[in-house]
Amino acid sequence: MLVTDTRSSVQILPAEEDWPVPKYYGACGRVAVEEFAGNMLTAHHHSPWLSRADMARQLLIAAKQFTVRHPYFRFYLTDVSPDNIAVDSSGRLRFVDLENVIIVDKNISNDGKPSSWNTLHSSENFDCPGCFAFSTHELCTHQISDHNLYAVCQHLLAPDISSDLLPGGLLHDIPLHIVKSHPHLPDLLKECSQPDKLADRFIAAQQLLTCWSPLVKMGVNFKVFKKCSPNGKITVYLGKRDFIDHITGIEPIGEYILLF
Repeated sequence: MLVTDTRSSVQILPAEEDWPVPKYYGACGRVAVEEFAGNMLTAHHHSPWLSRADMARQLLIAAKQFTVRHPYFRFYLTDVSPDNIAVDSSGRLRFVDLENVIIVDKNISNDGKPSSWNTLHSSENFDCPGCFAFSTHELCTHQISDHNLYAVCQHLLAPDISSDLLPGGLLHDIPLHIVKSHPHLPDLLKECSQPDKLADRFIAAQQLLTCWSPLVKMGVNFKVFKKCSPNGKITVYLGKRDFIDHITGIEPIGEYILLF
């Protein structure tokens, strides 16, 4: 089944049940009211790398949720453009445009099962830069597909994506110390994007999640402030806002993520 209405999708997958979608308030005619979910993913293309790694982690978790979490249906995303994904001020990521979602019944009767039903469907990479190619028929005639992982890895995370919205992919310019401590990370990204064997996308995605979970916990947000004394001396303070509230006359300079 192909759903072409965002309202239907966010009602089936309510934000109140922790689905990565904005809260739906209601509709009047063709006008729907949803929660503002933050700036588009494209606005974070040059955010600190660990922040982007956390967004990538959330993208993979969402891809898995849409595929396996619902007890009755699988939801396959057909438009994963980065300007359809929002990140709020706390770093929480949500899919704000769920038009043209393919919904597959997980529990069809034996009489209605196609011959291919019990085989894993793996999305193919076509020699078509920037193309998001998929077959609705193939998705609907298999009990499960890696389509959502393909969509996220190939069209949002991979370094060779051709989209002008996220040149180099969301995880571009991996810091050298991350590459040294996790030398398998680039290979896992490639395996999730262009797997060598059937089921490798699921394996690579899980390994990426295992890799990223401790990584994103390494980063702690700190703000940098400066204070100018009457004699012209500038003192720089580094800490969380509540840590230096007792200091008067400070001026914020910027925000960084420190690694420990």
